[in-house]
Amino acid sequence: MNKYIDIINFNDAKNIIIENDLNTDDLTDYTVGLYVNNKLVGTGSLYKNIIKLVAIKKAYQKENLLSLIITKLITELTLRGYDKYFLYTKESEAKYFISLGFKEIVSAKGISFLENSLNPITTVLSDIAGGLDLNDKSVGAVVVNCNPPTLGHIYLITEAAKKHDKLLVFLVSEDRSFFPYEKRKKMLSEAIKDLKNVYLLPSTNYLISSSTFPTYFLKDLSKKSEIEMALDVKIFTSYFMPIFNISKRYVGSEEKDAFTNAYNNTLKASLGDKLVIYERFKINDVIVSGSLVREYYKAGKLKEIKSLVPEATYKELLK
Repeated sequence: MNKYIDIINFNDAKNIIIENDLNTDDLTDYTVGLYVNNKLVGTGSLYKNIIKLVAIKKAYQKENLLSLIITKLITELTLRGYDKYFLYTKESEAKYFISLGFKEIVSAKGISFLENSLNPITTVLSDIAGGLDLNDKSVGAVVVNCNPPTLGHIYLITEAAKKHDKLLVFLVSEDRSFFPYEKRKKMLSEAIKDLKNVYLLPSTNYLISSSTFPTYFLKDLSKKSEIEMALDVKIFTSYFMPIFNISKRYVGSEEKDAFTNAYNNTLKASLGDKLVIYERFKINDVIVSGSLVREYYKAGKLKEIKSLVPEATYKELLK
């Protein structure tokens, strides 16, 4: 049996992907084809450090060909400088990838999310939690993007902080927002510096990131986003809550954004009374949101922004 792997156009792999009931609309930046006797019988793709759409024609699925595709994709990831990578697959197929050294993080809605064994999620989160002295403490959590930080964010954080010995604020660390992570971090850190029981932490690759929740940054409400929401929430409940000793998570209500409302509903279905929803902060019956601030900022309306954001945000936006 003559076997070889080559880089191919994603469109050339679609028939195999469809045969395996996978989503051909998924985002990719690298695709390989596995050939047996010059016939395309398997494929696999990457997007950044995510392995996805690995599929083999059904007639060849007993030929032990999976490892050839995975080895080629991992080689490419290594050339790109990644030592940490993730993989999506059907829950029914996860065992084959586990046999190749992957570890399952969570599964939901028939999809499994796995990672390579280097610095697994438990190690990453435990390293962050280690210096926070969270044992025997009442701990709450807020997850925010703060694009940019507004008075609405500060209201949510301040109110949540009143309920706990310590409040952990996980700032989305993915750089896919209008304002980059370091700038958002600088603004928020300055804005909450007087809240002594509040700790600002990175969301990591495991919470609202391109690895776990890419549709978050597109606000694309679809079947795919529903799966990603379920995976993201399950990661939070299965790892973040026990490792950081979190008893409650706090979010703002959502009246206009269907995507965020769907995410809140997913959180509520999973956390129950461990999720606390505060009514969104308003000024003159207008919701103070990051999207409104960005709208004014892009239009050069800095005076209109001043009443919507903490001083630290306003000063940074003036630069």
